[in-house]
Amino acid sequence: MIKNKTVYILGAGISKADEVPIQSELLYQIFTLSPEDFNSNTSSFLQLKINRSEQNVMKYFEAFDNQRKILADFIINNFSTEIEKEKYNNKKTVVGSENFTVNDWNLIYSISKDLNITMEDLFTLFDKVILGREHFRGYTTEMINEKQEALKKCIIFLLAYKSAKISEINNICSRFAKLIFNKRINSSYNDDLLTIITMNWDSILEKEIYRLCREYNNAGSKIKIYPDLCFYDYCFNKSDKRIISTHIKAKKNKNIKFLKLHGSINWLVCPNCKRIYVDYDEDIAIYELCYELSTERLCPECIKEFIKDNDVPRMNSILITPTFIKDLNILQLKNIWHNALIDISEASKIIIIGYSFPEADFEMRYLLKKAINQKTEIEVILHSSDNPLEYRKTLVSKKLSNDEIEKIINKLDLPEKRYHSFFNKDKISISYFGIEGYIKGEEKNEKK
Repeated sequence: MIKNKTVYILGAGISKADEVPIQSELLYQIFTLSPEDFNSNTSSFLQLKINRSEQNVMKYFEAFDNQRKILADFIINNFSTEIEKEKYNNKKTVVGSENFTVNDWNLIYSISKDLNITMEDLFTLFDKVILGREHFRGYTTEMINEKQEALKKCIIFLLAYKSAKISEINNICSRFAKLIFNKRINSSYNDDLLTIITMNWDSILEKEIYRLCREYNNAGSKIKIYPDLCFYDYCFNKSDKRIISTHIKAKKNKNIKFLKLHGSINWLVCPNCKRIYVDYDEDIAIYELCYELSTERLCPECIKEFIKDNDVPRMNSILITPTFIKDLNILQLKNIWHNALIDISEASKIIIIGYSFPEADFEMRYLLKKAINQKTEIEVILHSSDNPLEYRKTLVSKKLSNDEIEKIINKLDLPEKRYHSFFNKDKISISYFGIEGYIKGEEKNEKK
């Protein structure tokens, strides 16, 4: 343990506070997102930058819609009722899905969103078929791979769009980023007292941290400060002159460790040289929605070795999906997980925010069980909607008996139950004031 070392473990709750969908909401929002959501009737000067970001994402809406059609077709055929399936396939046989009207697709999307399929089930099904080179109900491995890619691209588009809508002024992630930034600025170069570990794919928080770093560095400070991803990351934007993560401390600068265990939508990896490119201004994974021969995904290094652009391998996103069959064999991800192990083992305090502790994250559960020191203080911060007391109040108002209330609460399998069954109750504290409450408390402490 290192005295006063704090490790933050962040779940989807921190992004949810800025209206980015959590995992259980992704499919619903994929099938409800419509072109009307992109309309902006404001000409406010303050919103011009935001509108431009939304417009950049909007360029990929048609590609996104094509991918969700592929996804909806699979979901209708494998998860809907026999009556809905028969109606859908009969119409497809008569007119062909390419001749479906907008209203036809809206009805199909409406059916798909209401089926309540979990992301774990969908991705685990895809991974099982692909890894085993199996067939599934008439689908070849290649066909299932197409469905998996469609789902991944839909998620990338949705997260990129939601991120583009967020105002930079006083949002939750910007306030949290400022707290983290100030803690690191107020510590010395040699200190290793702060690490952020996150399972989220969105890039909102690290973009905010990098923006603060860039402003600080441009102000002329002798010792610079940069986000440290703990692997050799390449700048996707050649005009970005930031220092590579693994060189930050070697060049006598301060770092803010930011470990993304499940990848990110602002990363692209080259399948040839395995370099990972990172951008702190744009969610470059959205380039996967470009047509196959587009140049946006060309590896800047490998392009030098090929005569024709068409021969250069196209870079791909890195999103480790919510499945019981996760593939963590990418070298850089192994480095990230190893750094997470070391940082957790050294922490005197771990603050877990907005993380429901799902069973599908068994690698994370194993990591925590293996790495946490017996003397480490663990603080868990959840949203008020996770609080068992709120459910009890509702059940009491229904005039149920105590035994009936206890049975219902136990069946709910709330995060508190998962945390208490995993950790010793006497070494963990759970609060329900959410990320907003935590930030307010820290901001008050800063003013003292």
